[in-house]
Amino acid sequence: MTKGEFKAWLAHTKGSEHQWQMDPIQFTNHKTMLFYHGGVRGLFIEIDRDGKFFSGTYEDALPHIGKACFKVSFSKQFPSQRDAMLRLIEVGGIAFVRAKQAAEQIIARAN
Repeated sequence: MTKGEFKAWLAHTKGSEHQWQMDPIQFTNHKTMLFYHGGVRGLFIEIDRDGKFFSGTYEDALPHIGKACFKVSFSKQFPSQRDAMLRLIEVGGIAFVRAKQAAEQIIARAN
């Protein structure tokens, strides 16, 4: 990771101190939706490509969320990733729609 990439990831991770973020790298590489809130230490929600939903806490997300230590406190299998995402939006609200849209814009700019 270059110094510029490191600074960009620090800024992206710091942005989660005040709002939910979705990690565009996890989605691009693994089709996993990883939402997090709290900066270096906080809460996470992950939805894998098969509809498995996980939530819990993380810590030590330096230099970025991919390096964090995750502790799962809840999991549930949904019929699909789409079904899990719809339920998350139903329960969690518009913040998750915004986080997903922001990640999709980052992915689109990278391609």
